[in-house]
Amino acid sequence: MGELLVRGHAEAWVHPGRAVLDVTATARDPQTQRGAVEQLAGLCERVDEAVEERREGRGGVVRRVVVSSITTAEDVEYGPGGQRRRVGFSAVRTTRIECAADADGLTDLVGALAQDDVQVRGPRWKVDDDDPAWLGIRTAAVADARRRAEAYALAVDGQVGAVRWIAEPGVRDGGQPPGPPHGGAAIRLASAPAGDDGDGTRTVRVAVEPVRVAVDVEAAFDLRP
Repeated sequence: MGELLVRGHAEAWVHPGRAVLDVTATARDPQTQRGAVEQLAGLCERVDEAVEERREGRGGVVRRVVVSSITTAEDVEYGPGGQRRRVGFSAVRTTRIECAADADGLTDLVGALAQDDVQVRGPRWKVDDDDPAWLGIRTAAVADARRRAEAYALAVDGQVGAVRWIAEPGVRDGGQPPGPPHGGAAIRLASAPAGDDGDGTRTVRVAVEPVRVAVDVEAAFDLRP
């Protein structure tokens, strides 16, 4: 009779293997750009020390660190008449830190990094590409494609025959296949109650949250009478 083209879909909540933090250090000086950079250097030194102390090879949570270049800019303000006035200089550096999905380790790292002029964003949870959970989700997506094909065949008094091809969306038309579908993760820094570390310091507890992942697959089946 012809060919059946369908798209299968499957999704699941998976425990993440990684977490990503973006750490931005900002320094300001009212007089010179050099002064702002020098202040930033001291601030970044403290950030780098806290990160290095928690490297994976030392039993810590940090797996990988990517440091961006330093950005400097004039700080300006405008008066009531729109007059522009320079009020100083700022220097900024952002560090992306990839960590193991370890709640205690992330809580300790965030507590060490959080200070004046340092902004911590994240964590963003990621599922590792080699996580065994992907096999089950991809298998379920193909099974869903088969069920859809059977439903359409039944509607025209036909039967599903052999599989002609199976592809990830975008592969057969020459486009790029989609990357790992990590989307849908809830991103919360304060996902667990704050606690007292015993010295009077209150720490925001980080809780590892499951990530919703989805897989789509396209398939073609023979449609038989």
